[in-house]
Amino acid sequence: MIKVGGTVSAPELSSHLHITDRRVRALINHLRKDHCLPICSTPKDGYYWPRNRDSACHTIGQLKSRINDIELVIWGIKEGLDVEFGPQLIMDMEVG
Repeated sequence: MIKVGGTVSAPELSSHLHITDRRVRALINHLRKDHCLPICSTPKDGYYWPRNRDSACHTIGQLKSRINDIELVIWGIKEGLDVEFGPQLIMDMEVG
């Protein structure tokens, strides 16, 4: 279905496979993580099989950007918890 260099959108896959777009994304993530398949994507064009390492750079950069954004969200929540409830106390416990 996906030719090297060609793209296919999540809605196209969804229609072809008779599953939801959300399920398509979950399956793509499963194939990437658990089977180490280099399925790349762009928000505009959809999923594609890379021609070479360079053609995967956009996807890798996009994923790294999402990681950075999520880390900032986590930091913001933790800071908000400190403001709302005071800093978390961590106590060292000696065992033995």
